[in-house]
Amino acid sequence: EHRYEFPQEEEKKDDASEEAESADNKEEKGNGSADDPFYIKREEVETTNDLYINSYVEYNDELWKVIGIEDNKIRIIKNDCIKDDSNKCITRTYSEKDNNDISLYRNDNLIYYLNTIYYNKLKNKNYITEGKFYIGKYEDNNYLRVFDNEIDMNVGLPSLADPFAFEVDNTFTITRNINNDTSVFIAKDKHPFETFITESAYIRPVLFLKPNIKIKD
Repeated sequence: EHRYEFPQEEEKKDDASEEAESADNKEEKGNGSADDPFYIKREEVETTNDLYINSYVEYNDELWKVIGIEDNKIRIIKNDCIKDDSNKCITRTYSEKDNNDISLYRNDNLIYYLNTIYYNKLKNKNYITEGKFYIGKYEDNNYLRVFDNEIDMNVGLPSLADPFAFEVDNTFTITRNINNDTSVFIAKDKHPFETFITESAYIRPVLFLKPNIKIKD
């Protein structure tokens, strides 16, 4: 497992500050573990294209895990739930109505929240891009049906087909059951579990990093 970190936007520094920072960077290469990560710096030649599934990246001052590479975009999932200012996991309903499908345009569902309120709070949005989220519905014990339909958006949730989707209990997936419009799958005991879309659960968002962001290894 490897972990990488994105730089924050930096203010202009004098020569003495830059020399001190350069020395610090040399000391902070890390060993690639989740506790001692490699740091991303724009002056290095290696890029996010070198990231791989099950490696870590620090984005938005939070830890994320790589769960896929699609069209050269790096698909990442937050390593924990979204938390409030007191560091507690927030809860929301998937939808305020029993039979709502996913919509970017109605404020009564979780996907709208993720792509407006949550997205607007993210730092360094220039590092991320829209990506495909698979919203086909689960049917007859066949999770591959999730690939039957897709939507492009900035922020989504893991599907039943995503690796590591069930690591954090009581977190939503994006996947509904085709035989029951009122249910959605959440993680429970590291496995998928059906619950009503009007019930509350934690949120573990998924994003796409742009390719070719320079990193420090």
